[in-house]
Amino acid sequence: MRWKCICYSSAGGSCSNPVSYPTHHAAVCHLPALPATVVNCSGAGDCLVAGCLFALARGLPAEQALAHGVAAAREAVHSSSNVPAALHAGAVRRGAGAALARQRLLELPFSIADC
Repeated sequence: MRWKCICYSSAGGSCSNPVSYPTHHAAVCHLPALPATVVNCSGAGDCLVAGCLFALARGLPAEQALAHGVAAAREAVHSSSNVPAALHAGAVRRGAGAALARQRLLELPFSIADC
């Protein structure tokens, strides 16, 4: 049996491992945005992608990669520059842990194979 998962992030939400559903079910792992004091939104998307790639390059699964992206994006909105000068792996890893603690798994009523 093969496994599939879909991950996304937005405001609101808490998840068990989304890779626990077989292909006849679809599951969405929701990772809500982390609390932040927004100074500047420029660069948040770039940092989200960079955080995801950072985690994927280290062999982490998709939901953990997204959590790293969410954490990097939060660091970006805290900064007045597009890419925060103080952005570093330690802060992103800690933020990813906080994001994973807030994740939520949603089972969808259709099959991924139907998409």
